Amino acid sequence: MKEVSNKVINEYDAKNLYAKLGNKLQKIYSASVKTTYGRTTAKNFAFVSFNQDTILETFISQQFNIPLNNLNDYIRVNESPCYIFKPHGSWNWGWRFPATSKFNGNTSNWLFENNINLFQLYFELLGDHISMIDGSTWGYETMLNKHHLGRYTIDKSQLQLIGDEDLNNFFPALLLPYRDKHEFTMPMQHFNYMTDYFSSMETLVVIGWKGNEEAFNRQLFQKANRIKKVIIADPNPDLVEKFLEPILSRQGVTKIIYKNFEDFVENGIDNDI
Repeated sequence: MKEVSNKVINEYDAKNLYAKLGNKLQKIYSASVKTTYGRTTAKNFAFVSFNQDTILETFISQQFNIPLNNLNDYIRVNESPCYIFKPHGSWNWGWRFPATSKFNGNTSNWLFENNINLFQLYFELLGDHISMIDGSTWGYETMLNKHHLGRYTIDKSQLQLIGDEDLNNFFPALLLPYRDKHEFTMPMQHFNYMTDYFSSMETLVVIGWKGNEEAFNRQLFQKANRIKKVIIADPNPDLVEKFLEPILSRQGVTKIIYKNFEDFVENGIDNDI
């Protein structure tokens, strides 16, 4: 994913749909800035990406001139016109190993060859059962689980942005692609800001996502009560409409369809954002 991300970013520079998306939204933001009685307001945007590459955030950060130097930079909700949430993690997020000499420069091979299980990984190599468990997650996990079952999880507030460092120094924060995803691989502060944003959101744009993330949807359906418009950019929107029916069926919600990402960027942003 690192190689794919870098290939797209380096070869296409600003001549791609991601850059055009960011450029158009940046212009909308600039035009919407108003100061009334000393208070400044403007349209802002939140991106939720279930992809684990870094293509989207690279071009968005460039167009909005928002450096992403650490994980807090993704969610500066009081300072930034846009926020980036990645519920399934990202190739450039990870837990840092305190010691790496035993890995001989190839962490993944060492873990595989030594048959390291998750207990050993989290509670021996990355830390211990005190430092690596987040004691505040029971209620959070109860809320995410469809059966309201609580549990304590690994502390995701310890995640760091890997940046240009050696990937062998980190265990990556990637949610494995199980059929049923009832958890997020993102710091709790990111989760809290994301769900808070739902309550103020008026337009929902769905691009290339089928809408079948149960844990995510439970939060969206419960808290996104101000949505007036749902835009679906997908060549086969029927499945998306099925999963988002709890929102689309609300009185006063307008549904708009674009045939794909390109159609939305070229036409949808100008017409409907």
